[in-house]
Amino acid sequence: MLRRLPQPIDAVAATADLGAAVAALGDLPANLIGGAESTALAERTAAFEAMGAPDGVARRAAALETLAAAGDLMLAARANEVSIEAAARLYFRLGERLSLAALATAAQKLPREGQWPAQAALAVQDELATLHADLLASALTAAHDVADDPEAALGRWSAPRKLALERVNRLMREDLAAAGALDLAMLSVATAELRTLV
Repeated sequence: MLRRLPQPIDAVAATADLGAAVAALGDLPANLIGGAESTALAERTAAFEAMGAPDGVARRAAALETLAAAGDLMLAARANEVSIEAAARLYFRLGERLSLAALATAAQKLPREGQWPAQAALAVQDELATLHADLLASALTAAHDVADDPEAALGRWSAPRKLALERVNRLMREDLAAAGALDLAMLSVATAELRTLV
């Protein structure tokens, strides 16, 4: 996310902007982040609790991954003159529609033994985050005037991408779902296919 901020980074301004974006996301209510992200957040919280973290600490630690999108949301909201809340609702709705949370979870589970596997796993995670931000920018550009209604915005963005979305649907719901655990090759193909939607 820091690489996507205007360079060179003004640390004081960036800190203030990111703080405001995180504050706007609040405690990540389900009506803001949607069902898929809420489920992923609950699973991460449970994992921290299983390691012995107190409830509040587990939730805050689990939330960091979701809050990592704050900078992308801030940039998209500013560029399209919409609220961070509107950008967030569309961002997470896009994530649900395109199974991005499931891909991100699979990327986190990639093997990391050794320098190259660890770097490859981090590169896939970074590419998925960048892709999600680019998809949000694409959707906001296509549906700026209905950004406050994520379903309407998603419908308008989807209409000219019908064939590409059908290919993505087949890949996600047939090929990848049947594969079970996703490996680096599968995630790379899925990311490349999703990139055609931007």
